[in-house]
Amino acid sequence: MTQADLAEEVKKSSSKWIKTKGVHYSNFYWQDGYGGFSVSNSGVDALFISPTTGLDNFC
Repeated sequence: MTQADLAEEVKKSSSKWIKTKGVHYSNFYWQDGYGGFSVSNSGVDALFISPTTGLDNFC
């Protein structure tokens, strides 16, 4: 499965699901496109945002 296929399936499935949660979600839609990236093992810790510092230390 390609990244594009995965993104399409997640968006399609989650849109159908959220619309079953009430009329206030009837106009829900995803923006066009998607992004994908990779991270080395040494960079994984930098992905997590601290609840206390928020985005202040985010690189």
